[in-house]
Amino acid sequence: MKLSGLLILTLLAAILAVPLRSETAAAEPLHGPWLINPAPDRITVCWETAEPSGAGVEFREAGRKTRHEAWETVGGQIRADRRLHRVELTGLKAGAVYEYRLLTAMPDSLDVAWEPTFRKLTAFDPEKIKTAALLTSDIHGQPKVLAALLRHGGVETADFVALLGDSSSALESAPRDIYGGYLDEYVRLTNGAKPLIMVRGNHEWRGRDAVRWFDFFAAPDGLAFQAFRHGPVLYVVLDSGEDKPDGSPRAAYTYLNRSPEWMARQRRWLQQLTQSPEFRDATFRVVLTHIPTHGQAEGHGPQTMRRYFGDLLNSDAPDQRIHLMIAGHEHRYMRVDAGSEEFKGNPLNLDGQKRRGLTGKNFHYTLISNDGPGFGGSEYSVIRLSASAERLFVSVMDEQGKCLDAFSITPNGRVRDDIKVAAFRH
Repeated sequence: MKLSGLLILTLLAAILAVPLRSETAAAEPLHGPWLINPAPDRITVCWETAEPSGAGVEFREAGRKTRHEAWETVGGQIRADRRLHRVELTGLKAGAVYEYRLLTAMPDSLDVAWEPTFRKLTAFDPEKIKTAALLTSDIHGQPKVLAALLRHGGVETADFVALLGDSSSALESAPRDIYGGYLDEYVRLTNGAKPLIMVRGNHEWRGRDAVRWFDFFAAPDGLAFQAFRHGPVLYVVLDSGEDKPDGSPRAAYTYLNRSPEWMARQRRWLQQLTQSPEFRDATFRVVLTHIPTHGQAEGHGPQTMRRYFGDLLNSDAPDQRIHLMIAGHEHRYMRVDAGSEEFKGNPLNLDGQKRRGLTGKNFHYTLISNDGPGFGGSEYSVIRLSASAERLFVSVMDEQGKCLDAFSITPNGRVRDDIKVAAFRH
């Protein structure tokens, strides 16, 4: 059968109108991927490509043939003017395992390339019976330290990882300080399979590229605070701000800060959250922040936290109680149990009058401050937080894998020590 010239041209035009697809290394990212903003029905995939391009994700439920695509779009078009991408996957099933791979649409051709292999992720599940998370802070751009801490904490069996601020010392060049300081190492360890919860520390407020932190890690609605539920735990992420007043003459890096409006907005959000069914129905409530409300040093940071959030966090009502606050900042491991005047941890935490913050006497939640470099004792620590319907289990290890602390908390807020830890008073 012979085809007319017109028909041949028509078929050729139809073929050329369809983007070519190829399985190629051209789709492999320059940096990433990393996962942020996990929820039972959605999650965001972020990565960077070598050149500006269109960015998409192909995903499917593990064991299923049906595939879906999500693209980074604006105004009904795939945007192809960026190297740094974030694509939200929606319609996920709570607790389901998904396979995904990155898609790249080149703006100067009709080619769409995809990664040759799939990665995996698991959607969060509010009904999951047992969960586990790893948390650390104050690594200040030390990727090898981060790797050691996550290995000691058992990252392969954790549901997610949280970095509780001061992952960098400043953001003078966001790509260098973020990728080289910790993110590339995190991706290498997890292969894009573990959600990353980023808490903004006071050092993330510093540097000429400080606002670019939001390009990499912004919470839903472009914010630095959020709440999410996984298993029996509702996690509340707070941005504790800078540890010095705006425009402080002792710190030029505070010149651009306009924090009262930001903190007031965060307070209004937290007020609404604490009245929501999501908050009230959780078995446990855990606050993740950088600067604690009390415990060690007393200064601008803790005072700011108490001024804006203190009354909202300190209820003893069963459906309002915060069970645990996990912070960093002080570079000394310390635990302050709810209602207690004792400090548990390194005795160097109490060196000098200026280090002495409020005890837990008037607080209804237990507080732990993660360790950091430069003040004696262990230099770094990692916290493994496991949860069931009956208890929160907390274990803390230093950079050598030595256990520094272990305890548990029941839904009524009571604390049980699982190992003996030195206790001190002012």
